[in-house]
Amino acid sequence: MTTTIEQTRETKLTSLKEDFATNYAGREYGETFEPHGTLTECNFGGLLVILSRTGEGVLVWRDWSDTAIDEKLTECEIEYFYDEDTEESEAGFTFEDEKIFLSQFMRING
Repeated sequence: MTTTIEQTRETKLTSLKEDFATNYAGREYGETFEPHGTLTECNFGGLLVILSRTGEGVLVWRDWSDTAIDEKLTECEIEYFYDEDTEESEAGFTFEDEKIFLSQFMRING
């Protein structure tokens, strides 16, 4: 028997796949809805990303648990943030008003 939590998660994942297929597939994000990297934010989830082929953008969504998964993908522009302490720039993006660096993500091998 399938529980409500599993149905909710399955429904949300289906929504993300449909969003990808409708709005992003065939463009610079490729054909397959598969994350390239993950960033752990807590002990039950974090952010997932799909990088664009051009290196100019990233698709982001949060997946924290069976009931806390985004229903829509967010497209963010990759930017370079200057660090005054190190006097260097680092690639990242702004998601929900927070600077997130690509170096924080672990690569997911397919």
